[in-house]
Amino acid sequence: MDGQNIFYHYTSINSLYNIIMSRELWLTNLKSSNDKSERYYICKSYAQRYGRNYK
Repeated sequence: MDGQNIFYHYTSINSLYNIIMSRELWLTNLKSSNDKSERYYICKSYAQRYGRNYK
């Protein structure tokens, strides 16, 4: 792996088990995130990959 395709998801061990068993990962709207740097990082990564500017 080159490190550019790695995403981290912080969760409890029980939630990790449920993600693996259901083979689903649900995402939340970034506007409801309490971590503004998270939104900035994701938008910046998207813009770099797809050549668009999102704020």
